[in-house]
Amino acid sequence: MSLDIPLQDTYLPTFLPDEKRHVTLTPEQASEFYQEQEGTPLFPLLVTYMSSGRLVALCLMRRDAISGWKALMGPANTIEARQYYPFSLRARFGDPNHQHKNALHGSDSAESAVREIHFFFPEMMVEPLLTGTALAEYLATSVNPTLMQGLAQLCKVKPVDPVVMVGRLAANE
Repeated sequence: MSLDIPLQDTYLPTFLPDEKRHVTLTPEQASEFYQEQEGTPLFPLLVTYMSSGRLVALCLMRRDAISGWKALMGPANTIEARQYYPFSLRARFGDPNHQHKNALHGSDSAESAVREIHFFFPEMMVEPLLTGTALAEYLATSVNPTLMQGLAQLCKVKPVDPVVMVGRLAANE
């Protein structure tokens, strides 16, 4: 994505930026990243554009991050974005004269996200999200005991800043 988009202050308050990296892709790396587009008329334009300068790669976290990021980006077609979603990132920062210069990329599925995270952050471990019984078990064995201990301690001590105290207790567990 372009380095001049003010994402941190304006657009990301509902996301937790997990990783951030400034990179310059070679044409080979851009080809590998956009391999799903290979054979389309857009592919050579994407490769050329994505290897033409520095990018910011972000790994963003939150519940429903893919759909949330897509909503912020707006449609891939910048003309459509400007017409129907004027406050979207692509409407504001995309080039309506060159559809491959729509300013941003976002994963289209959880599987794509894992591949793309490993592409830019190869050292990062991507663990599957817990759901159902596994989530309930994790909460019951790992989160709830620490939370209960912290809340009991809060009732006894009544600190000036309870959030800081709970944070310290959680960090020590």
